[in-house]
Amino acid sequence: MNFRATAASAAVLLSLTSPTVASAQDAAAPASVEGVTVYDLDFFARYNPQNALDMVQQLPGFSVDGGDNRRGFAATAGNVLVDGERPSTKSNIFSYLERIAATNVERVELIRGSSSAVDMRGQSIVANVILKESAGGVSTNWRVSVDHFQQSDQLEPSGEATTSFKLGKADIRLSLERDSWAGEGKARRVRRDADGDLLFFQDEMYPGHFRALQPNVEIELKAGEKDTFHLNAGGEKWKYHERGVIRSFNSDSRPPTPAEIRFPNFDEDGWNYNAGGDWEHTFTDRFSTKLILYTEETNFDWESRQDVFNRGFVEADRVTLDGSRGESIVRGQANFALSDKHAFEFGLEGAFNFLENQLDVASDDGSGGGFVEIELPVSDTRVEEKRAEASLSYVWKPRPTVSLESVFAYEASEIAQSGEGANERRLYFAKPKFVGTWTPNDKNQFRFTVERDVSQLDFGDFATSTSITEDTTDVGNPDLEPERLWGVEGVYERKFWERGAITLTARRDFVESVEDQVPINNEFDAPGNLGDGDRWYVSMESTLPLEFLGLSGAQLDSEIRYGDSSVTDPVTGQERPFSFEERKWWYLEFRQDLPERGLTWGWDYFKGFGNRGFRLTEESQFIPGHGDFDAYVEFIRPSGMKIRFAVDNIFNTPFKRTRTFYDPTRAGMVVMREERVSRDGPRPSIRVSGTF
Repeated sequence: MNFRATAASAAVLLSLTSPTVASAQDAAAPASVEGVTVYDLDFFARYNPQNALDMVQQLPGFSVDGGDNRRGFAATAGNVLVDGERPSTKSNIFSYLERIAATNVERVELIRGSSSAVDMRGQSIVANVILKESAGGVSTNWRVSVDHFQQSDQLEPSGEATTSFKLGKADIRLSLERDSWAGEGKARRVRRDADGDLLFFQDEMYPGHFRALQPNVEIELKAGEKDTFHLNAGGEKWKYHERGVIRSFNSDSRPPTPAEIRFPNFDEDGWNYNAGGDWEHTFTDRFSTKLILYTEETNFDWESRQDVFNRGFVEADRVTLDGSRGESIVRGQANFALSDKHAFEFGLEGAFNFLENQLDVASDDGSGGGFVEIELPVSDTRVEEKRAEASLSYVWKPRPTVSLESVFAYEASEIAQSGEGANERRLYFAKPKFVGTWTPNDKNQFRFTVERDVSQLDFGDFATSTSITEDTTDVGNPDLEPERLWGVEGVYERKFWERGAITLTARRDFVESVEDQVPINNEFDAPGNLGDGDRWYVSMESTLPLEFLGLSGAQLDSEIRYGDSSVTDPVTGQERPFSFEERKWWYLEFRQDLPERGLTWGWDYFKGFGNRGFRLTEESQFIPGHGDFDAYVEFIRPSGMKIRFAVDNIFNTPFKRTRTFYDPTRAGMVVMREERVSRDGPRPSIRVSGTF
């Protein structure tokens, strides 16, 4: 383990045994009652927050989790609530919180363990943002930023504005965001034969440009004391294009002369919309119901083309994809609290999902005949799913320091695929879950979870995909099954001083039908299922105030994770890790707030250790280099406006990917090796934001 990460961990552990410093800081600690810690506005004052996200991100021992990217609502629960409710949208929770002005927040509650008062939905810790009662008036959050992408020498502006106001009994938020960035990948690719002799090397450049516009509206209407309505709608229109150049050389002599030049181009256009809402009716203080409706659709089309020249045109390849996907959900739930110790929630959800893809691949061999279509299996297909889920959860608090939550969910679905790869099947799964929490005092908490989880299938895996530049094809697999697991997790959390916290986690998953790459007829690769597998990890997250070192207003956040996985490889028969699974990393983030100077500065550093991927005839490994270091300084004007100067990727971290090719499969002999090293360059930026 790296020395700096070890030192940070040691500092946290030493702080837990420092009664002199702890007693001095505990006097100002937030109020805590039976697993609920209340952070009022005074706690956040030194951070000068402009929105709810700024506030939630400063909660000790808490990291925002947007939930799993799954279909439906039942399995996508994140760990942030607003006024005790989950937003009836599947949009990015970070963007949702950014649209809530800090001036509209009354307090933030951190709830640990199961609670009969809020919808935890299996989470063991959630943040609950409590908003002020609207008094009318208009407030606006705004943000403007410019990033400089050095390698492509592009300045890319972005911005967002959100206006909140009251109209009659309705609270309304309108927002418009413009996002843009420049792709600037530069890389060197080298291929050698099995003996290490050079075959060729390539210098690659992929300048690209992305533009997107995203409007959004959110409405809350309280129709009396018993009924509350939420409505939300949003959309996005985006465009991306990339114009690459690849120069290939057959010799490492100097100066080299290109043997051929490739021009990979990529163009994509797309749009989506989403709309949803909910109606909550409160019958009594202990019984309420909620109805949720939601729909979204995305349409996209792209073309990838690569032309090859060597003293004239040689050949070309072209891939086009025209696709769409959508989801519609209706969910009803009823909450009944028998008492402060017993509470039930019953949920019933139905959903319809679809994906439609038309993939066309063509090649021009340079003979003058033009492009000729290449037939690939499962390239023109439509997938539909009808899914229903019923769930019942029970929260029991046998004593103030103990809470127990039991959840039982049962899911039934029908998946039908038409066109190429036509297939139809029905799937049924039971998903029990148990969460136990013991909070012996306001400083310590133990959490234990046992769960049965079933992953949701990615509809994109049912259709064929291909990459020209990497020369890979993944065939759609209509017989793909969802991965299932039994998971066991234990968590210990310790709070110290006013702002300090440390969380230790250990988890193990016993996985069935591991989703990975499988060979098809020893010719293609496809998403598929392996046998049973095993996965585990241990982690530590901490927030360490640094006042004890004489650094006023400073804190160090850290996260360390170490784990592994194992499954039997279908090609070699040997044990190996799950494909493309990051098994270990560590992260440090330093921040110092100096409100008397109107200044905040800080830095963060992330170090990953890569992952491996396995295909029929090749093995790849991603190595992220010496780590990503970012730094910033932020000036706060008396008006509350912030001016932030930042530089990301200061050390221009190299990212290396190696590929080892075998013949006829990975069970055979090594025939070729490839190493590709890319750098994105440092990215300076300036951001100005404020509220009025």
